[in-house]
Amino acid sequence: MAYIGTQPAATPTGIATTATSTILTITNTSVSSTQNIQLPNAISIADDSGNEYIKFAKTASAVNEISVTNSATGNSPDISATGGDTNIGLSITTKGTGLIKFNDGAYFPEATLTDGATITWDVSASPVAKVTLGGNRTLSAPTNGITGQFISLAVIQDGTGSRTLTWNSVYEFTGDTAPTLTTTINKADLITK
Repeated sequence: MAYIGTQPAATPTGIATTATSTILTITNTSVSSTQNIQLPNAISIADDSGNEYIKFAKTASAVNEISVTNSATGNSPDISATGGDTNIGLSITTKGTGLIKFNDGAYFPEATLTDGATITWDVSASPVAKVTLGGNRTLSAPTNGITGQFISLAVIQDGTGSRTLTWNSVYEFTGDTAPTLTTTINKADLITK
């Protein structure tokens, strides 16, 4: 059952409907359309008892939205922020004292940073990362971070070991003392914030 405002005078094609007041009941098992479906503000899609599945709210002059993409075998469906802006976040808002609950595990894919004399780290694109030190290195200030963000870096010794890492001054540590890295070959230190 879709609450989509007052039933228009035109009769939909390709679907069987019954209309009462402001409720349009779609009785077919599926709806196929080559056009956008437009809903008035604060309209819901409900079950056959009238209980809301999902509710839509309008923002005037909106240019951004969410896109839902299905997937083939072995892949995950995707919910993404899309639209006219170049950089678009995705906000989830609870009600009252409610919290966001994950019923299963959640993770950030681990990215591999490029080793070099100065190592760069975009913590927006790769909040969880690893790097294997091929020599004594310097880690530059992270880019595109935001206050409160979780970040994690695994610093790995190569097959030689005893590599050092100099941290940019923006990194803050307990007692203003940078951690002492392991010197053992192929072993790692995990630094998190």
